[in-house]
Amino acid sequence: RVLFRSAAYFLLRAPVIELLGFSQVGQTLVARSTAYIIFGVAAGWAFDVVQRSLTKLDRHDVVDDATGLLNARGTAEVLESEISRCKRYGGEFAVVTARVRIEGDRKLRRDALESLGDRLRFSLRTVDRVGRWEDDDHGDVVVVLLPETPIEGAAFVVSRIERLLDDLGYPLAGEPTLNRHGFPADEDAIRDVAKVAARMTRRNHPESTPE
Repeated sequence: RVLFRSAAYFLLRAPVIELLGFSQVGQTLVARSTAYIIFGVAAGWAFDVVQRSLTKLDRHDVVDDATGLLNARGTAEVLESEISRCKRYGGEFAVVTARVRIEGDRKLRRDALESLGDRLRFSLRTVDRVGRWEDDDHGDVVVVLLPETPIEGAAFVVSRIERLLDDLGYPLAGEPTLNRHGFPADEDAIRDVAKVAARMTRRNHPESTPE
């Protein structure tokens, strides 16, 4: 592409070369062509660097744009991290999952998800982590990680999410599906949630998934 532009520059200047002779303008043309080549190579290198940097950044992006909550990647990471921590040091935690389907166009769904994200953040403890992603059927999956919480304590969070959805003010398609799991008894079920989150990360961002 750089060589093509340099050749095109020579062709555009052909009338001048013919009129004045190459000896009169050759030095200027060569200098400008060389500058085009150097600039083109530098620009191409810079573009590659920026692309690689953006890809690396995307690989570490853990925030869902629609809600400000954790995205699928972030959810998978915090679940696996909490499992590893409790297996190493002991302890328990609970996970609540909710699947909702909001009716309406893209803007309405985004507004509803943003409102839901805000309400969830302000209704839970600062140590609790909340993630969200869109599943294969265009429904929204919400996952709440409750550190140092027995499964019995998760029942309160299930009730709170149900109230939040009732008060959301946006139309839902069908009834939300909510489940709760406790570690260590439900380790396999929690790992399944993390695996689904990891799979959704690969589906949504195949170009940013490490090889």
